[in-house]
Amino acid sequence: MGLILLPAADDARPGASPTSPPTTGAALESAELASLRVKALRGNSIAQYNLGLAYAQGASRSSSIDRVEAFVWLTLAAEGGSTGRALDDLLNQMSDADRAEGRRRLQELRAAHPALRAVTTARPKAVVRIESTPSAEAAPTTSTLTAAASRPPATEIQPAESAAAETKRLMEQVAAAGQESRQRAAEAADLRARLAAAAQAATAAAAAKSELESALAARAGELNQVRRELAAVR
Repeated sequence: MGLILLPAADDARPGASPTSPPTTGAALESAELASLRVKALRGNSIAQYNLGLAYAQGASRSSSIDRVEAFVWLTLAAEGGSTGRALDDLLNQMSDADRAEGRRRLQELRAAHPALRAVTTARPKAVVRIESTPSAEAAPTTSTLTAAASRPPATEIQPAESAAAETKRLMEQVAAAGQESRQRAAEAADLRARLAAAAQAATAAAAAKSELESALAARAGELNQVRRELAAVR
């Protein structure tokens, strides 16, 4: 947007009219700038920001950069909530004398226009002080604190119940494993007893066989003796 910047001296005279420009384009720029300035003086933060940019950038064809005026309007825009890097960039370009003059000019505008005066707001420190002073009614009683301390939080009850259920399940598994182990041990003992009985039977059978063989051998000897005696008689 092309704008013509007003001289700084006009700001001290809100009712003064800008000098009529010689050309139609300049007249249009002067009208736009005048309209923007009227809105800015009424406290419009967007108009203040745009007006500050016009002074900071020398946006019009008939004016040059005026950092002091730019500082005034960009500061007012920042206080009104219009944020941007324009004010920071401008402060980096200003000398200490320019900043002092800008603050003086800002005070003059605020004195002449009530809409530009800074709004006094409650400091956060006061809010902290008020909130940090509890009333007697809000103070918890000793019985309330005792009841709250004796009642376990819900987040602690659930894990305890879950742990108890898990412990019970593990104990049941251990008992079942023990019963199965005892059953297997009984089966093993029965098998060992059977093996022992079979071994004993085998031993007895071997002894009986030995006795039978001895008896057969004795009979065979007796038969041979009888045969020899018969042969001798003949």
